[in-house]
Amino acid sequence: MNVISKIVPVISIALLSGCATYQGTVIPKPEGKYEVISTGSSKDASMKDALGTAGKTCTDQMKRHVILNSQTEYQGAIKEDVKDSINNVLKIANMTSKNNYGSASGDEDYKTTLEFICE
Repeated sequence: MNVISKIVPVISIALLSGCATYQGTVIPKPEGKYEVISTGSSKDASMKDALGTAGKTCTDQMKRHVILNSQTEYQGAIKEDVKDSINNVLKIANMTSKNNYGSASGDEDYKTTLEFICE
């Protein structure tokens, strides 16, 4: 592998992440593996934070991250389908009203666990 192919992914991650702040918790594991745990108000938000945290962890070492395993689970206070229905109603209410009725989603409704290595 030449130097360019090693540097391009690191630079790409740095440019894409910009000044983003990631909140995931990184846990070092045996054999050079890491685990990051992130939460978010949606599956996408939780995964984005986990990937950003993994990317930053490896970029700080001048390496790139390689995902070995990932899992996202819903852990909200109300059933996921009920929350989705409430959010759909609130979305319509917010679009048709001058008031903002917010969302039924919480910042920790979804938890993503990623296992990764830096290489």
